[in-house]
Amino acid sequence: MEMNDLVIASLDDHIIEPPTLFDQHLTREQKQFAPSFQTDADGIDYWLFDGQRSGNVGLNAVVGRPKAEYGMEPVSLNQMREGCYDVGKRIDDMNVNGVLASLPFPTVVGMDGIIFHKYQDKKQALTLLRAYNDWHVDEWCAAAPGRFIPNPLVPTWDMQATVEEVKRLSKKGVHSVCFHDNPANRGLPSPHNAYWDPFWKVCAEHDVVISMHHGTGNAAQSPSPEAPIDAWITCMSMSISLALADLLHLPALNTYKNLKLALIESGVGWVPYVLERADFMLKQHGHWTHSTLAGACPAKSIAIISCRPLSTGMAG
Repeated sequence: MEMNDLVIASLDDHIIEPPTLFDQHLTREQKQFAPSFQTDADGIDYWLFDGQRSGNVGLNAVVGRPKAEYGMEPVSLNQMREGCYDVGKRIDDMNVNGVLASLPFPTVVGMDGIIFHKYQDKKQALTLLRAYNDWHVDEWCAAAPGRFIPNPLVPTWDMQATVEEVKRLSKKGVHSVCFHDNPANRGLPSPHNAYWDPFWKVCAEHDVVISMHHGTGNAAQSPSPEAPIDAWITCMSMSISLALADLLHLPALNTYKNLKLALIESGVGWVPYVLERADFMLKQHGHWTHSTLAGACPAKSIAIISCRPLSTGMAG
């Protein structure tokens, strides 16, 4: 196979949301509680969501810089490459990089939409989450059909609304949604709780992959209190190994054969150990623990995505 025959899809991209995010997707009445894009006295851009300030995570947008200039800034759009927040420029950068398709994650609202969970008024939160999804699917992804894999959010604090949103998004051609790699650490029931059964079911029925980026529940921990940031970066992707151990024993994988889960920006070096340990657990202890791992086919159900991003919007 020649290099020009390769098809590259970057499954760990991040969008820096533009100031026009909500302009076209809220009614005049709804715009009264819309988040606002602001710039503070130090020139730092940020969004205000229900009184909560949320901004860019600096390392999200250092693409194009020499590695010697990486850091926890940029914090403003004028410090970033335009392809981070301008979809037309993003396509140009993807073309230069040889990237056919991109699975983009949110930034300012959290990679699992956690900022909406913090709203006191959950009706407003649901309205804004749906508006975000419409922008994500109908503006960003639709700007270049075939170049993006839509990856919107679901309002997991409300299961009925979650099921309805998956169905609504499926009609738009969506086949992936963002989820928490540990919902219990987001103040929600654990993935083993019956609360999630309708979610697993609707995703399986509509062929929607449940995509979990590391750091959306299982937080990366530094090895010691005084460890340098280097140690934290070394281990941060391994936090999602806890999600794999959890999900391997998910009864829904036995119930819904079409259920698909993806762990994003996770690395792969730790995977053989976790699988070997799970296999040992099954053989050594599975009888008395009544393991739900038996009968499941996790190799076909769970994808470990370890790519480093090739498109703009992340340090690559």
